[in-house]
Amino acid sequence: MTDGIIRIPEPVGDAACWLGRVCPECGGLDESPHPAEVCPRCGAEMPEAER
Repeated sequence: MTDGIIRIPEPVGDAACWLGRVCPECGGLDESPHPAEVCPRCGAEMPEAER
């Protein structure tokens, strides 16, 4: 039996803010302390560099 209250589980995983650190060309993730201007994997321009 339920009490009629919907309980939402605590959030899991990384925040969506990591999306700007995903290379649009190769899908590599920039995990450096500061956002990279180019992908260290393939050299493409990173999304966060556009800001």
